[in-house]
Amino acid sequence: MNHELNPYVYDKYKGFLTWFGDLYFATKPPLCSAKQIEEMLEVIQPADVVCRGYNYYLDGHFIPGDYSHSGIVVNKREMIHSIAEGVGSVHPIDFVKDVDRFIVLRAKYSPDLLLSRQMEIVDRAIWHADCNNTEYDFMFSEDGKYYCHEFTADCLACGEIIISKTVKKFGVWPFAFERELYLAQNLIDRLLVVYEFNPRKSS
Repeated sequence: MNHELNPYVYDKYKGFLTWFGDLYFATKPPLCSAKQIEEMLEVIQPADVVCRGYNYYLDGHFIPGDYSHSGIVVNKREMIHSIAEGVGSVHPIDFVKDVDRFIVLRAKYSPDLLLSRQMEIVDRAIWHADCNNTEYDFMFSEDGKYYCHEFTADCLACGEIIISKTVKKFGVWPFAFERELYLAQNLIDRLLVVYEFNPRKSS
């Protein structure tokens, strides 16, 4: 068994985190507008990473940093990311339309390697979604399952971009634990920032 809980407890834990991740208590509309979405669509390229963050999703307050989720750009009409329901695709507009901040990151390659490395990253993302039907890693330690930033780091590794991890306390009582995790900041530290909308930094 590749996780620490018995199947019944694990199923309850999985259900709790799925429910908890959907809790949203908003007092204001999302800050991202059509202007930022249009600007994002102009700059994104295959294999780019987009990280997003919210002010009012409750789970975001328990994840360190401004950005709680990430995904891989396939093209200007599709992204792939790992969520509680598993790895799947989403339109880039839907990925950022209701957020309060987001950042676009890109690996730096020499011109002769750019296309091949981009394809390796994108092909890995598609493999997770279409061939492997990869499940979400709720324990943040399960072999063959991937939480969002872990999925992103795995795809980047296929393009020979290695992302480091950070040791953090994670989760909420009674499911609190310490893990060596991939966080959005690890992605930001390794990749180039090509676009960022983050009112927190301008206020």
